[in-house]
Parts: sequence; C-alpha cells; structure tokens
Amino acid sequence: MKNHSYVYRSNAEYFYDVMEGRKPIITEEDQDSFNASYFGMCFLLPKESFLQQTTCLGGLKAVKKDDEKKTFLARTYRVEKRLVDVRVSDLLSRQQQAGKQQNPVKMKQL
Repeated sequence: MKNHSYVYRSNAEYFYDVMEGRKPIITEEDQDSFNASYFGMCFLLPKESFLQQTTCLGGLKAVKKDDEKKTFLARTYRVEKRLVDVRVSDLLSRQQQAGKQQNPVKMKQL
C-alpha cells in the first residue's frame, strides 16, 4: 500500500519544480500529473478573483516582490504561500505573452 501523503507531496513538489523551471515534463504520466495539479491551482486560485485581490494589493508585480502580500493572499485563499507565488508568476508570464502577441515587433523593410 502506498503512503498517500508521500505520493501527494511528491506530486506537489513535481508541480512546483515544473512551474519554477527546474524539471521538464517527460512522460505522459508526468503531463497528466502536472495537468491535474495545474487545474487544482486554477480551482483554488481562480483567475478573476485572484487578479482582483492582487490589484487591490498593487498588482501582480507588487505582490511578486512583497512577502507580506503573498502571505495575506495565502491566508485569504487558505493555500500555501508557494502556490500563491507560482500563480502570480504564471499570470505575469501569461500577461507578457499576451502583450507580445498584441504588439508584434515589426520588421524593417529592406
């Protein structure tokens, strides 16, 4: 019989490692595990309400830099502070990607 707390912890650690760029997704099982954890993060920290909260705290960049704001959000949503940090990083990355798509670099004509 597997120790489920160990399995959970290793899946959570794997999720954080992928999100923080320390491990790649290699197998289909890894992808499934990551997708489940990502869904869980989005469920626990819904984009719209989370962005409203971060806006009240000065925005995503301000939260990213301030440990007290991360702690406040972690307590508000009843999650680990590390999950708040990963969610902030994810949303910042998505905003940057969306900005690049909206403002493509124009090539100089020859």
